[in-house]
Amino acid sequence: MLISGSTEEKEKKKDAEKEPEMSQNAQFRAIQPSPSILTFVEKNVILYEDFLLSYLIMLMHHFLEGILIYCTLIIIRSCWAGGA
Repeated sequence: MLISGSTEEKEKKKDAEKEPEMSQNAQFRAIQPSPSILTFVEKNVILYEDFLLSYLIMLMHHFLEGILIYCTLIIIRSCWAGGA
């Protein structure tokens, strides 16, 4: 049976008073990632950047190809209209 005001409860209260509580933000910022985690993240960021760059180049290629086809069709149409 626990008695109110026992020595265990007093020790817990003293420990709680000694250590000020950190906010969750401060606790998160206090985390120090290991070098292996940093290396893993850096490699994946580089891979992701390469993927995004390749994807952007592909989109630009298709966009410019579309413009070229559109302009070609306009020229062909104008030639047919002018020659008719």
